[in-house]
Amino acid sequence: MACSCGLNTSAAIRWLDNKYKMGVIALTVDIGGVGDLLAIRQEALKVGAVKVLTLDGRKMFGLWERFARAETSKLFYRFSCQNKWRSS
Repeated sequence: MACSCGLNTSAAIRWLDNKYKMGVIALTVDIGGVGDLLAIRQEALKVGAVKVLTLDGRKMFGLWERFARAETSKLFYRFSCQNKWRSS
């Protein structure tokens, strides 16, 4: 389960554990906005996760963000060039 260990995910970990009697594996991916991975790990274990995985996704997210920005710029340029001479 994706986990930020905020109120919603903490409650969901407990609920899944109680409802289905299955171990919950929590996953946190750091894309640059995660403050303290150790605190998130400890909180997930405290509320009932059997295992906590943390991934560093900052490099991958950065590549995706740059790609998306470049594609958006191309689309904007194409659109603005096509509509340059049209009157409203």
